Amino acid sequence: MHVTEPSGRTVNYNNKRGRGSILSKDFTQGYGPEVYILKASAVQSSVAKYEAFAHYYASHQDSKLTGATSAVVWTIQKTPEKKQVINFSFARLNTNKERTQIASVDLERTL
Repeated sequence: MHVTEPSGRTVNYNNKRGRGSILSKDFTQGYGPEVYILKASAVQSSVAKYEAFAHYYASHQDSKLTGATSAVVWTIQKTPEKKQVINFSFARLNTNKERTQIASVDLERTL
């Protein structure tokens, strides 16, 4: 997983810490999960956009008949009222070296 933060900084396996955020272990031999955590206090502007991408580095499939790889994504946000908003999506990764956007989240700064 690669997350582009509002500053333009990319958090990924090579750079696991962002501004108030951290990325979990990079699972290259299995199904994950990989987790990106952002503290609410890290949001600096009134509205901040965070974009997550999956990069399909290599295919270890013996046959094209077995199909593609999928990224399953949950985003969990806490509202100012302390409620959780959960969104679920998935993306198919079909091609070796493919980079696909898997989530985009706009956060509002809360005081």
